[in-house]
Amino acid sequence: MIKAVILDVDGIIIDTEEANAVASIQMFRELYNIKVKPEDFVPFVGTGSVRYLGGVAEKYGIDIDVKKATKRREKNFVKNLNKLRLFPGVKNFIQTVKQDELKIAIATSADRSKFQAAFRGVGLVEEQFDLIVTGDEVKRTKPHPEIYLTTTKKLGLEPSSCLVVEDSIAGVEAAKKAGTFSVAVTNTFSKKDLAKADLIIGSLEELDIKKIKNIIGRRNKNGKAVQGLQLKVVIDTSIFIASFWEGKSRDVVELWKKGKITLCVSKAILKEYLYIIPRFNMLKKEAGELLSLFEARKNIEMVSPSKRLKIIKEDPADNKFLECAVEAEAEYILSADKHLRDIGEYEGIKIVSLGSFLKNKGSPHKKGGSNSTSSVTF
Repeated sequence: MIKAVILDVDGIIIDTEEANAVASIQMFRELYNIKVKPEDFVPFVGTGSVRYLGGVAEKYGIDIDVKKATKRREKNFVKNLNKLRLFPGVKNFIQTVKQDELKIAIATSADRSKFQAAFRGVGLVEEQFDLIVTGDEVKRTKPHPEIYLTTTKKLGLEPSSCLVVEDSIAGVEAAKKAGTFSVAVTNTFSKKDLAKADLIIGSLEELDIKKIKNIIGRRNKNGKAVQGLQLKVVIDTSIFIASFWEGKSRDVVELWKKGKITLCVSKAILKEYLYIIPRFNMLKKEAGELLSLFEARKNIEMVSPSKRLKIIKEDPADNKFLECAVEAEAEYILSADKHLRDIGEYEGIKIVSLGSFLKNKGSPHKKGGSNSTSSVTF
């Protein structure tokens, strides 16, 4: 279960890219009479001031006094606070996390003074966060996981119960090494660059509490954290029947068997499964396997719908699939029935065919096909 959200600052909360580059370019010109370019700094984003400046210095073959260079850069940065802006969705996201009673912390490679200047520049206050850890509190910078291990320790939480939001390649690597669930936002780097993240989104506006609640921390055989975003899916009965033969139905059922998706069921749905599937006597082996998985509640979330719906008129009994999906906060209903699919979407739940689901989300037999918000492949 996720108990805390840890945010980077540069590239996640505040768009500091222009101000950082301008301050650094000015520093190289003022102290070393070297003309550098904004793109020179891109490979070192998220690695901390020493590497950010030192990496560019190495490229141009010059030695710099890192302490003096960092101090001048910071002075220049403060002069450019007017170039700072909050990224879309930041304030609402912070408020939503706090309302859901999750802890919220900051882990930034920036020194404390630079961080505080940036916060002043956009009107944020430190009191909004449960904990703030800055780059001058750790010895090793990203991609080393020290900053995230330090943050989770100070929060009093296991890394596997923390979600980290990052924008840089080094930051994602640090979050993964620390054993947290890593969410990458494509504010600075491309989706391809950030492919190692557990989840990739375009902005904080896309990361709502429902998705956070669906993030499950598991353990592998060695006891190490294994993180994954499991889609919650409701599957109509006809798909399970069709899975006895080859085809897309079997592909979807295999995703559930392998723990790639969570099957959401209610008592009414399970009752229908258990009534219809045993009737296929010619396929006792296949039917028996499904029944044993249902009984073991393997990768299953049982829910008790709190409200009855009357959306489907053609076959009112199929309203149970909508009721279950709403209660479980599922992302998808997979159905072969036209009267269900004709609804298209209900309360944010997509009702799709097997072909559409597998095309957008991938297949258990090949990689690729991930959607715009996730790097997870089946």
